[in-house]
Amino acid sequence: MVKDLEMLYAEVRRDLDAIAIPYRPVDRLTIHTRWTRRWGECRIRNGEVEAIGISARLLQDDVPDQAVKNVIAHELLHTVRGCYAHRGKWQQLADMVNRALLSYRITCTAKAEEYGLAPPEQKPPCYVLLCTACGMRYDRQRRSKAVQNPGRYRCGRCGGPLVARHTGDVK
Repeated sequence: MVKDLEMLYAEVRRDLDAIAIPYRPVDRLTIHTRWTRRWGECRIRNGEVEAIGISARLLQDDVPDQAVKNVIAHELLHTVRGCYAHRGKWQQLADMVNRALLSYRITCTAKAEEYGLAPPEQKPPCYVLLCTACGMRYDRQRRSKAVQNPGRYRCGRCGGPLVARHTGDVK
């Protein structure tokens, strides 16, 4: 059994309407089954709200409804003009919702444990950038520009030169 996303969205809208949050309605709600580290997104294209996406992990029966409502409210705050980033007006509105609606806890980020979920599985890194001066290690999953061209980058700790290694080569 899965939660009714449309019903939860309607409840959040009623709650935000009660305290006069000027969000813009969303025509499309999407559920993302592959997201492991993201809870939601507000997609705005050319200044118009396109969709709000929610992680399927949040719609499981063992996750409290309020966790999903927090994410929906978070994303709806992004639909307010001038509130795309997590600062300024967005933060003021999030604080206002948290004060006025005590069941809500809107934050910039949330960990899986806060929603009663196990954290996503950590994959071992595929690549490692090593500082030749101080030994600092930077793990990477992808063959990024820094992995491909480590000579163009410096260590964030000491400024020393970096070398890249495939994790099969690191001892």
